[in-house]
Amino acid sequence: MEQHERAGYRGFVIRPAPAPLRDGRWNHDLYVGRDKGSEFVERKFTFASSSATREEAISHGMTAGQKIINGEVPNCSVADL
Repeated sequence: MEQHERAGYRGFVIRPAPAPLRDGRWNHDLYVGRDKGSEFVERKFTFASSSATREEAISHGMTAGQKIINGEVPNCSVADL
């Protein structure tokens, strides 16, 4: 994974993890993690949406990760990380 594919945001790390789908599009999977001192913990988030390119999926993942951290995505929380 290239360095630009992960970013720090408000004490968390957002790591988009798009994978190609059968139809040629890319899913919007991502991980949000946090360093807990003795360990790094992260949670995977999966969305039903997809993008035409890997680059678009990475961009979507970064934005979605920020929204999750900000508490703007229903049923997605990192409060316990």
